[in-house]
Amino acid sequence: MPVMPYVPLESSQSAVLVKPMSNEEVYTNLVNTHLDEIYNFSYHMLFDHEEAQDVAQKTFIALHKNIIKLDLNFPVRAWLFRVARNNCLDAIKRKKALLFSDLEEESLEVPSEDPGLETKLDDVLFLESFKEQLKDLPANVREIMVMKYYEDLTFEEISDILARPLNTVKSQFYRGKIRLYKIIKGL
Repeated sequence: MPVMPYVPLESSQSAVLVKPMSNEEVYTNLVNTHLDEIYNFSYHMLFDHEEAQDVAQKTFIALHKNIIKLDLNFPVRAWLFRVARNNCLDAIKRKKALLFSDLEEESLEVPSEDPGLETKLDDVLFLESFKEQLKDLPANVREIMVMKYYEDLTFEEISDILARPLNTVKSQFYRGKIRLYKIIKGL
């Protein structure tokens, strides 16, 4: 049985009493603390608000089902990201299973020959381009880029969440950075 967290209770005396939190209180606290970051991670992996909401919901349903089994010595945040990541990968696999006839035709634009187009992009355009180009990265690299740039996680935290060696995470991040640079620059 996991150790229960404690909540301070006010008393009329100067001493502070504590009582164990129920599983529901722990669950509510965890949802309130981590919902936004799990949703944001999911959105940046899937680029679809409804899919991201579904993934976040599935993640917290899994938390609710497993709250009694969780080891509070293990970072719950890492567990939540791992569950969200797996749900995102499942959603990506489902999307890939669509038939080509279900996809809309995209228009192809021919780039202009105007030399002024080669000027440096301003920050806003670069960020928009960055978001768009993330879609072209493989899911295993995209998840690292999202965790690093959008969730501001350390390489150590990403390594724990993905259950990959630290050096593997770092090398995949730097390879992903190079790929993004080449995609954005059109190389």
